[in-house]
Amino acid sequence: MKFVKLLSFFLFGALIFVACQKEYSVETGGLGGIGTSQWSFKEGSVQFKGSMDTAHVDTVAGIAYLTLHGISDSSNQVLAITVFGATIGVGSYSSPSVTFTYTDVASNIIYQNDVSTAGGFTLTITKFDSTGVTGTFSGNAKDAASAAKTIASGRFSASFKKTTTTPPNSTNCKIAKIVEFDTSGQAQGPTTAFTYNASNIVNKVEFLDSVNNRVFNTFSFTFPTNRVQVDSKQYFVTDANGRATEYHGFFDPTSDTTPKIIATYAYSAAGQLTQRKLAYDTAPTKTVLTIDYTWTGNNLTKATAKYQASATIAITLFDVTYEYDNSKTAKNFIKLPAYAYEICFFQSAINTGSVPTNPLTRTTSKYYDITGTGAVTGSYICNFTKYLIDANNYVQSFVTTGDDFDEGYIFSGEKYVFRYRCF
Repeated sequence: MKFVKLLSFFLFGALIFVACQKEYSVETGGLGGIGTSQWSFKEGSVQFKGSMDTAHVDTVAGIAYLTLHGISDSSNQVLAITVFGATIGVGSYSSPSVTFTYTDVASNIIYQNDVSTAGGFTLTITKFDSTGVTGTFSGNAKDAASAAKTIASGRFSASFKKTTTTPPNSTNCKIAKIVEFDTSGQAQGPTTAFTYNASNIVNKVEFLDSVNNRVFNTFSFTFPTNRVQVDSKQYFVTDANGRATEYHGFFDPTSDTTPKIIATYAYSAAGQLTQRKLAYDTAPTKTVLTIDYTWTGNNLTKATAKYQASATIAITLFDVTYEYDNSKTAKNFIKLPAYAYEICFFQSAINTGSVPTNPLTRTTSKYYDITGTGAVTGSYICNFTKYLIDANNYVQSFVTTGDDFDEGYIFSGEKYVFRYRCF
């Protein structure tokens, strides 16, 4: 990518209208087994059980996803299971196509399977039809201290109610899935899936390879005081209002081979992100790159990146201008602050201030001579077209043309589709 190649010179050298065929939501109605919309399992001699509050199936990019979400009888623990495959029906599914997580309501891990261990965890669907799903699950897991545990005698039963509205008729929805297709309708890029807990907070982000039917990145979030812990090596520092003020992690959060950085954020009185400073983890007080964000009204209209060559010399390396369709509203839509991959990847999970209120129509990215002459060495335009926006102003899809918008991890010649979680 243009941005990765150019920025690496300094770093190394110094998501609907989702393509859902159907969606189901939990409702009452018995399926037998352990009872109506219930679940249970054992770990050692301890029995865990509760009720299902969510059960739905989505088909995205030709891959079917079953999501199960439940609350313990004590109401202080949460069960989350995701299964995906070419189809969902009666039969057995094993990790990495099965993810199992059991947490407290603060999203602290109690038990979790390791999706990288093939066959280590199995879920078997014994009944599946238009009214509901019943099955069993068991396998290897780890606790919060990474000690090996065995989940046994797992059972679940949930009923479905078919719905056709995406998103549901609501005025408070957030992005739950971002899916990338090429314009011929075949999935080419990953699906980004955000899992919400019972408190409507994202506690898991998955990057799914829809083409090869696998999970290639899973991040299970925990929430220590004034922090959002992404994994053992990456986290965000938050203020009293839960807004991110720092990011400690990899330049590309999905790749631990990229440099470890510290990014700090500044906001305006209106809650808009106005600056991101980047430093090496090994030299946290030395700013390498500063990106200033300019807002016009409620929209981000410019981003300018400067390399700090010395204490007194800052060289403009790149800038991006953003254009919008001010005749339309895009509610709770994507954030694309240039040169901030951690925000682009984790955006539904992390509070980084305001979201533009109108749909983006064009980005123009300019690259300048790295010696500081100001000469433009490249200019790239990405167009955002063919918006489908529902009656509640939620964007369901758009199509990109022109050049890639690498700076925000958006690629040209693609259709991006969205699914929402509504509260």
